[in-house]
Amino acid sequence: MLMNDEEFLRYLEDVAIDIDTPFDVEKDFERACEIGSQAIELILLRAIEFTDEMMQKIPEESKRDVEQYKKDYELWKLRSTEIDIDSYPEADPYRIIDGESAVQCTESDDDSDSIWGDDGDGIWGDDGDDIWGDDGDDGEKFIIYGQGDERKTDENGRYRWYQRRAGSLYCGLYAIQHLLNDERITKQTLDALSSNTTQLPGVMEADVAEQKSIQSSDLENMNGNYNVNVLSTALNNIGYVTRVLYKLNVNVALVEQFRTDPNVVGIIANRGTAHWYAYRIIEQRQWQECDSINLNQPFPTVTSAAIASAQRVDTLLVVIQPPAVNLAWVPQANRMRLAQLFYEIQNP
Repeated sequence: MLMNDEEFLRYLEDVAIDIDTPFDVEKDFERACEIGSQAIELILLRAIEFTDEMMQKIPEESKRDVEQYKKDYELWKLRSTEIDIDSYPEADPYRIIDGESAVQCTESDDDSDSIWGDDGDGIWGDDGDDIWGDDGDDGEKFIIYGQGDERKTDENGRYRWYQRRAGSLYCGLYAIQHLLNDERITKQTLDALSSNTTQLPGVMEADVAEQKSIQSSDLENMNGNYNVNVLSTALNNIGYVTRVLYKLNVNVALVEQFRTDPNVVGIIANRGTAHWYAYRIIEQRQWQECDSINLNQPFPTVTSAAIASAQRVDTLLVVIQPPAVNLAWVPQANRMRLAQLFYEIQNP
């Protein structure tokens, strides 16, 4: 009996999450092409050797995805060998195929690694600028970041960065840390991504001259003024799903939808193409506006209408924590990426 589209998508979900589920590669892929990108994304979670005949059936909107899959698959096939990742610069070594990636994710159960980074320095870098301070009144400890910026915690234990200098220095980093309330993402994290901008979304497709131009302009400067691609990639790398929106496409109903979505942890906004700040979700699913250049106490709560009508805001980065994937047969290190993929597929 021929399955309808909805039944076939449910079948593909079973195929995607259980590698013991039998499927007819060519026949099922042909049906997936007839349905469209959602079905193709599901079937690309399995190991597939594409034939010329199969390639001819791919709909136009999915051709780039399949071409990328083929590059990733060639690397994935070598997962049981010693892989020189640099020999496959266009392949994603963390792509999940049949429940495995070519290399294990670098997540660690050791809190000191996951928070402070590989070198153990975290936001206390070795440049001598980032130190512990003491306010001299009640002995409360805070962090001085760079030349005068400092971080405290409010009465509820939430991060509160103060940007003592004018301008947008490290505002993107502070916005992320306000949202996550931790230091899994640090200055070193963002600098490393900025120094390798040719691998970021939207840049890989540019020609060499354009890549050099992008790399030397707004993705990173000496003041830590990071581009939305850098912020988004850093969040994706630790398990979050991100959505980039532009103000023309934002309204009160959409922002309210984000507020009530239990998977949304907040929004990072850009004001005047120069300054990043955050709206984080706090108790009772309220928005709290966290702006590192706002020295008033405490950070204010705001409405969805206020966010939708905020002046001079041009870009919004919605940050989503996808539901965990608890599949015993999937290696622990790969479950984060699988959770992201399932969320993306279910919420195109």
